[in-house]
Amino acid sequence: MTAAATGRAFGKIILIGEHFVLDGIDAIAMPLPGFRTEVTWHAKHSPITIDSDMSLSAEALSQTERMLQAAAIHAGHVPLGHVQIRSTVPLHRGFGSSAALAVATLRALAQLRPPAGAPLDILAAARAVEHVVHGKSSGLDPATAMGDGAVRFGRGEVVCRIVAHEALRPARWVLTDVGTAPSTATAIGRANDARGAMDSVALSALKSRISGATALMAKGLRTGDLTALADAIGTAATGLLKLDVVDERMKEAMARAMAAGAVATKQSGAGLGGAVLALAPNAEIAETIAEGQRNAGLPTWILEIAP
Repeated sequence: MTAAATGRAFGKIILIGEHFVLDGIDAIAMPLPGFRTEVTWHAKHSPITIDSDMSLSAEALSQTERMLQAAAIHAGHVPLGHVQIRSTVPLHRGFGSSAALAVATLRALAQLRPPAGAPLDILAAARAVEHVVHGKSSGLDPATAMGDGAVRFGRGEVVCRIVAHEALRPARWVLTDVGTAPSTATAIGRANDARGAMDSVALSALKSRISGATALMAKGLRTGDLTALADAIGTAATGLLKLDVVDERMKEAMARAMAAGAVATKQSGAGLGGAVLALAPNAEIAETIAEGQRNAGLPTWILEIAP
């Protein structure tokens, strides 16, 4: 009889710290419950086969297969077999599709692995599995994909979980998809080139500003200070522009959001396409921002900040 188990995980949005988290600076991200990946693993001693509801190119299918094989090894050599993947996380948009796949797969495999030994460390294993496609994973995306609320993450570990203050209940995040981005590794390479072109003093000052902005955002979320959130996002946006990972599609979407009443906006994720995040002070302005983005042909979602 074939053993089978199912694991689930979520997409994510990075509020602050993308790229800089690899420098040891804290980042803050939140899961997206509406974007979910579900993996059912049928363990049997046979070549791996994949059934996915996502439209995968030959390259993406190859990457997926390598991730699944790596996950099986990290889970204790669970037998390969038939894998069903169901996902609403957009691919190549900075929404954490690979992290969601890694976490969902490992959660399934954790139920199938031999009972002897220590419990499977899902976060550590997911980070290793992500190395297959990203070259180097900070661990931020898998930590957020686990779906335990907003996370402050730094130096490879979850620093803390953050619950937004009820004073932020009127405000909204507006998330816009500007279109396909290249691989995360490509964006990281571009950011590293930009770092290399800076002198050490300028780079150190930039990192210090981003670190301060992360602390400001954490404080703003906890205390309900909308101005602090806006200031933190503005600093983050400037830093990402300096890393040369904000393309023209993103800049246009950001300008449209500000013109419609956003108090701050930035790219989210690796960049060069994918997600743009805007902060709206209330639901009415969020709808206005979303309408403008959708009229430009861009998929857009409105997210609550506080429960």
